[in-house]
Amino acid sequence: MVKKVLGGAVIGLVAVVIVLVSAMSGLVQTWELKTYDARMAIAVRSSTMLKTNGGPQDVVLFYVDEPSLQYFKNMNVSWPWPRELYPMALDFCRRGGARAVVFDLFYSEPSVYGVQDDETFASGVKQGPPSYFVLFASGNEADEDPRLSEVLAKGSVKIEGDIPYFVRDVKSFESLPIPQLIGAAAGFGDAEADPDVDGIYRRITLLELYGDRLIPAVSLKVAADDLRSKVSGLKSDLYFGDWKVPLDSDGKMLIRYYGPADTFPNYPLAEVMQSSLELQEGKPPSLDPSVVKDKIVVIGVAAPGLYDLKPMPLSRVYPGPEIHATVIQNLLSREAMVPTTPLVQIIIIVAIAFIAAAGLAVIKSSWGMGLLIGGMGVAYTGGAVALFTQNVWVPVVQPLMALALSSFGMVAKNYLTEGRKKRQIRRAFGQYLSPHVVAEISKDPDRVKLGGQEQMLTLFFSDIADFTSISERMTPTKLVTDLNEYLTHVTRIILENDGTLDKYIGDAVMAFWGAPLSIADHEAKAILASLEIQNKLTDFPRFVTRIGIHTGPVVVGNIGSEQRFNYTAIGDTVNLASRLEGLNKKFGTRILISETAYNRAQEIVYAREVGRVRVKGRAEPIGVYEPLGKKGEVAREKIASCEMFADGLVTFRNGNFTEACAKFEKMKDDPAAAYYRKLCVEHLASPPRDFDGVVSFETK
Repeated sequence: MVKKVLGGAVIGLVAVVIVLVSAMSGLVQTWELKTYDARMAIAVRSSTMLKTNGGPQDVVLFYVDEPSLQYFKNMNVSWPWPRELYPMALDFCRRGGARAVVFDLFYSEPSVYGVQDDETFASGVKQGPPSYFVLFASGNEADEDPRLSEVLAKGSVKIEGDIPYFVRDVKSFESLPIPQLIGAAAGFGDAEADPDVDGIYRRITLLELYGDRLIPAVSLKVAADDLRSKVSGLKSDLYFGDWKVPLDSDGKMLIRYYGPADTFPNYPLAEVMQSSLELQEGKPPSLDPSVVKDKIVVIGVAAPGLYDLKPMPLSRVYPGPEIHATVIQNLLSREAMVPTTPLVQIIIIVAIAFIAAAGLAVIKSSWGMGLLIGGMGVAYTGGAVALFTQNVWVPVVQPLMALALSSFGMVAKNYLTEGRKKRQIRRAFGQYLSPHVVAEISKDPDRVKLGGQEQMLTLFFSDIADFTSISERMTPTKLVTDLNEYLTHVTRIILENDGTLDKYIGDAVMAFWGAPLSIADHEAKAILASLEIQNKLTDFPRFVTRIGIHTGPVVVGNIGSEQRFNYTAIGDTVNLASRLEGLNKKFGTRILISETAYNRAQEIVYAREVGRVRVKGRAEPIGVYEPLGKKGEVAREKIASCEMFADGLVTFRNGNFTEACAKFEKMKDDPAAAYYRKLCVEHLASPPRDFDGVVSFETK
């Protein structure tokens, strides 16, 4: 026992090494991120159902959306709008008692409407709530803009303690605001956000270093000013007030999303501006300013054509301003996703790998092994999801990989060391039985015994017409190549239509439907498969295939001798299906089905009756039909021809051979009609005794 456990420990160690190497190479990162997104969806759904999610309580959004663009377009005002319009939105926020306004819009160039447009905008900024504007940090070197010093004076933060090691350097800033706004703004912050390797936005960089200045993300700047919270740090930690901000190994905060797009209250910016104008005119506003009372307002674009839509875990189309709103809410609510440290991740991986390997070393039964592996996988995944709902992110892919690898290693070890006797038995029986039967013996020997059971099946026989003559005209190599390709297509169609291939008999194929698995409409499936085979055989013009189909009771199972047996079907139904295949030669048809099969499939398949026949070795006559296609898909002309044939057939059965011959004569291109014309002529020359309308065949 100790030896087995030690062997399991070695396998567990190998599994851990493979997982850690894969993790360091980034091979599983994308998979892990996908599980993150799935868990985020579950967490949001569960918190909504349980009403434990406080949700976005402090932030609202004003959007430049399609209705807003259309509203001003109708007034002949195109985008970008005159900046003198924005003070109306700021006046609305002031009247409603907003705490701050964040413009997620860049105003880096003078207005195309002139200097006065910028001055009016700046004046509105000064009169409204504290307003913040965004910067765009860059890693590229650039000449310092004269405006930058004043921007940094309002846009940087002082940090108490050490600057954390993970704060990255930036080289320059692009799209600095126009001078008028620099003087009017309450502050500035970086709007840059980097997606993960799969393009999804899950993290935010809160601090960057420019020279000796710490530049916050605009969300951090707004939240810090709003709460008058200090930003402090140690070499590896960042604090927002007294809250230690949970950061990943790259120093980024994992965003705790509250829902998909439009989770935050949001309003069209045009409606806000219109309401402000109505208030100034003393009219009741269409939107009450109280919607912003004690709120931070984020103004940005959400119209698809303005290119600020980003993918996030819960939605692949998410407005960029709502990301800033979410981070602001995270900071104000002191909540974000808490990642596990690398050390904790390694401990989890090692523990799972070693528990699985040790458990499988002592468990012998297959069900016990399955229970252990499945139970550990389900328990760990469920725990990871439960922790995620509490804002704790533990990895899923790497621990499950460790579980899978250690389990696979132990199962392989057991197979190599303890399955030797079983493999010897299999090799011995494999000399005499097919691999399929050997597999059945190893699973349950009682199932594999001579005999079978009676079932209602649909039997299929196909044969190539004049195959002997064809083979005489072809070289053996060419014949075998073409025949193999032909049989491949026939077999594929049978299997794709849920049939069971029984055997090949030279160029003939035997198959059946309804066993070993019972299937509904097996008669129709067999008939439709035969039609598909005939359509496919246009690729093999030299192979004219005849098919016979009959439904009836058969004995199906492992049938043969004690030395060798196969899964097959026997009985009168099998023989009749074979006879029907041969009758195609008489009637000039390609497919003939019995009336039993047709009656069960007539709601799905359209067919014409070819006649009632009595075959050699069978006293009872049976109706035979020629299927022409799926019901509703057969051409009108073909249906009309079938009706003419049916009329001639009725006349023939009534014994009026002269009139029947005349009717069949009108169907020049119908081989079955030609057969009946010949039969009518024979009966006129030598009238049959006790004629009952049945066509008898004394040969196979």
